[in-house]
Amino acid sequence: MKVWILLTTCLAIQIGQCLSCLHRGVECIDYEVLNRHPEYEERQYPATIWISAKESGPSVSRAQINLYKKLFRYIQGDNLKGEFINSTTPTRTKVIPCKGDSLCEPTYIMSLLIPKDLYDDTFPIPTDVDLFFEREPPRRYVVRSFGGRPSESQWVAEAQKLADLTLKDAGVARDHYYLNWYDPPLQLFNRLNEVWITKSIKKKASEQKKFIRDQNDLNEVC
Repeated sequence: MKVWILLTTCLAIQIGQCLSCLHRGVECIDYEVLNRHPEYEERQYPATIWISAKESGPSVSRAQINLYKKLFRYIQGDNLKGEFINSTTPTRTKVIPCKGDSLCEPTYIMSLLIPKDLYDDTFPIPTDVDLFFEREPPRRYVVRSFGGRPSESQWVAEAQKLADLTLKDAGVARDHYYLNWYDPPLQLFNRLNEVWITKSIKKKASEQKKFIRDQNDLNEVC
């Protein structure tokens, strides 16, 4: 009886570790809420790895369609191993606006989260040379959540609202932001969307050096 209880407890712990963050049954990122404000949160995220693609242009919606097709083909087996990769969430788009240059177009980097069970493995290398991996150290974000199916102008308005709410916080970045959706396109109701903006935190020199080494190792693999 004691052995059975022990095995059951161990299994429950393992399942909890594997499934500690799920959104509608899909793996997401564990994070810690550091501060809750009336209209946004400050969160701490762990180190993550993403598969990404980049495009510049006048429309974030058009860029997202183009980039998502590339990333979706990768997780469906368009890689050198021909492997299917489990879906994760959120789908993230980094927006880098122009800075006063009338000829400049914003840059968009869309990313899919690499599942945690592949972190200690060699990631399947994409056959599409436009795709690349990004290994990110632990990061802090200010986050604004909202529902619905936002239009392009609504995404921009939510990002501007978050920037205005955090205007007095000197650590919040002003040169980029992230658009995140958690649900598939066919999910019509109870959708979750978020805008993230990076907030700088001081790192120890040893932690920064380790991240640089890890990133170099990842680049060599890819």
